[in-house]
Amino acid sequence: MFTFFDKVSENNLLRAIRRGLILIIPIVMAGSFALVINNFPVRAYQEFMFLAFGDTWKNLGGYIWQGTFAILSMVVLISISYSMTEAYAHRTNVDLHPFFGSMVALACYVAVIYIPENAMPLQFLGALGLFIAIIIAALSSQIFILLHAFGKFRMRIYSDSADQTVGQSLHALFPAVITICIFAVIHLIFDSAGVNDMQNAMYEQFRTLFGDTADADLGTALGFVLLSHLFWIFGLHGTNIMEPVVNSVFVPNLEMNRVALAQGLAPTHMYSKEFFDVFVFPGGSGASICLILAIIFLTKRTNTRQIAIISSIPSIFNINEILIYGVPIVLNPFFAVPFILTPAVLTLTTAAAMSIGLVPYVTASANWTTPVLLSGFMTTGSVSGSLLQIFNIFVGAACYGPFVILFQKHKAREGQNALNGLTECVLAGMQNLTARGDNIGNLARGLAIALKEDLQTAMADTEEKQDGPLFLEYQPQIKSGGNLHGVEALLRWKHPQLGMIPPPVTVALAEDSGIEDLLCRWTLRRSFRELKNWNEKGLVTILSVNLSPSQISDDIADFVSHELSGNALDPNLIELEVTEQLALTTASRRRLAQLKELGVRLAMDDFGMGHSSLMYLKEFDLSTLKLDGVLVKDIMDSATSRDIIMSIAHLADASGIELIAEYVETREQSDMLRSLGVHIYQGYLYSKPLLPDRLFIYWEGLRSSMLLHGRKPQ
Repeated sequence: MFTFFDKVSENNLLRAIRRGLILIIPIVMAGSFALVINNFPVRAYQEFMFLAFGDTWKNLGGYIWQGTFAILSMVVLISISYSMTEAYAHRTNVDLHPFFGSMVALACYVAVIYIPENAMPLQFLGALGLFIAIIIAALSSQIFILLHAFGKFRMRIYSDSADQTVGQSLHALFPAVITICIFAVIHLIFDSAGVNDMQNAMYEQFRTLFGDTADADLGTALGFVLLSHLFWIFGLHGTNIMEPVVNSVFVPNLEMNRVALAQGLAPTHMYSKEFFDVFVFPGGSGASICLILAIIFLTKRTNTRQIAIISSIPSIFNINEILIYGVPIVLNPFFAVPFILTPAVLTLTTAAAMSIGLVPYVTASANWTTPVLLSGFMTTGSVSGSLLQIFNIFVGAACYGPFVILFQKHKAREGQNALNGLTECVLAGMQNLTARGDNIGNLARGLAIALKEDLQTAMADTEEKQDGPLFLEYQPQIKSGGNLHGVEALLRWKHPQLGMIPPPVTVALAEDSGIEDLLCRWTLRRSFRELKNWNEKGLVTILSVNLSPSQISDDIADFVSHELSGNALDPNLIELEVTEQLALTTASRRRLAQLKELGVRLAMDDFGMGHSSLMYLKEFDLSTLKLDGVLVKDIMDSATSRDIIMSIAHLADASGIELIAEYVETREQSDMLRSLGVHIYQGYLYSKPLLPDRLFIYWEGLRSSMLLHGRKPQ
């Protein structure tokens, strides 16, 4: 089942639709806010607003609703078509702005719908027309994309304009015209069949599916609940579709119960509109409060959890659009089953409680925005009504629970796959990752925002806590005699959902976001202060810090000088690692020379497999060479790697340069390196990267071991 859900969820069309629904969250939030303002279920509040602002006080909320929920279908149409076109453009590397897809979809929508007397009705522009909007967005965008991909429909132009949108517009010209014409023809076909208003005709057909039931029993109630929620899953406004059933079957039942109660008789009609609103739909359709609780209690820091938390307040008043469109529920295979079945289960529990007399029948009405617990008491006149609501909420949350866990596992796997893809792109040297329109680009943008926020928090952290998302670890460098030679500062970033982000990805995202200089300064400042703390405790060692090409700014030497003096550090204890890529540029050479003038050490990383030459050794007066990890990893199997390492070792020894081997993981590698003339090692054989406090303990252990074996520790 999990594999099936995964395959359905990864469908490109469904993915674009869900992304389009997520994009409209700000609009939905504004509309929900307006509903709360106008329908807050406290009489004193309503009276106060009337006295303070007059009988037009609801106009503000009404205008907000008019600009949000009243045109929700059009907003969804635009966002879905935008997402589909953007994904196509990035997937095929075609120069096509997503706006063209949205523009074509909107034109097709207006060409197809019924507009009486040149006045577009709001009735089907809101949630009621969502299904048609989704269909038209998906179909028109797909046709437009297929035509655009077909070269013969694209106009070949040679534009002398610096604005690339001129070329994009002309390329999209024929595909757009043909797509719009297709939908206009569709409208003509419906007209010829006697169907002027296809939206209204469709909803009338859906309404007749339920029949003209004159009375309500358990079967009728379950049919109503299941069918209305099935409509919701496909983007149809189930509540509005089933409104005739509610008005003809369930609304009269409450009035008959009131009459019976006034006559001193026991109410006999269990299923009323309030029966569903109060006990079956807590928080709105799908028993949204149950889903919110399941997400909050069963997930950690995820986007879904944040949406649930945001949705929790309006859901108290039975406003659940944020959840419906934010998770989203529409066309989401993971939540389709519980969204349909949970209200059915609550129908059964409520019917059972009322049948055996634990809870009275509903005999009073309550405003649809009346909060849970209060509504249960108001409609039944008994505390048992509120207790039944609590019971139902826990039952509903239990129904949603397994599916929430399943969904989060899917999201975690989806995120990990995207992270793996992002890492591969970074290692392949790709740039502008945040500009991509696929999953990798979406992840890169989200991570870039999170990195910037975490970096700002880390820079403002005066206590320099080690348990934040952004921190440093230090990997020891050990001499062949067993003494500590130095430590390398390694950047670490822990994301709340994805865990540890590979350092190359972190640096690449910082470069894409323009914060690489800030990240460099934070790394230098934090590591320098740790070195100062170690020095005060007796640990005096070399601190090595990596610098990427983009982090060597014009004022890097001034910053390093300031931090050295501020922490009273010996410049000879600081070693800045650079790569050949950095050393090749003229500007970098000048800046490295300025750093060298401060007295700090310079090391060249990954030496031995690139464009390394004696020129670097002479020009930069390097203190250290770090062997390329590929050479070290192949040392036991490759004679060529051993010959290269031996040559570099002789060169370093003759030049008075220290040579360090990274990625030393076995004793055999260490022994072989020693025989080839390499006497400083870094790798898991000696220690994994350590937090500052653990590094100090590690050093003390080295000293104790040296003394135990009768050797002098350094």
